Amino acid sequence: MPFHGDQYIALALTTKTWYDERLPIDEDDLIDGGLPKTSSILPWAVGALGPDEIDRELGTLADAVVDAAVTDLTSYLGVDYNES
Repeated sequence: MPFHGDQYIALALTTKTWYDERLPIDEDDLIDGGLPKTSSILPWAVGALGPDEIDRELGTLADAVVDAAVTDLTSYLGVDYNES
């Protein structure tokens, strides 16, 4: 992965429930760790973070929810993630 340790890709989390295309995170979606409130991924809200912008790890998501978020993100970009 290019720039690992220097830059990370992140998708926003929200506790708001009125976004129709949000991806809710269930307890089963967390391999370890936890979220302080019921949260969802906003797959259209993507950013790059440096290590100094990350103050703690909340947990690890299961591959299925990560794949769903990446599939949604790439569809917004006009790319079929499942074909790559």
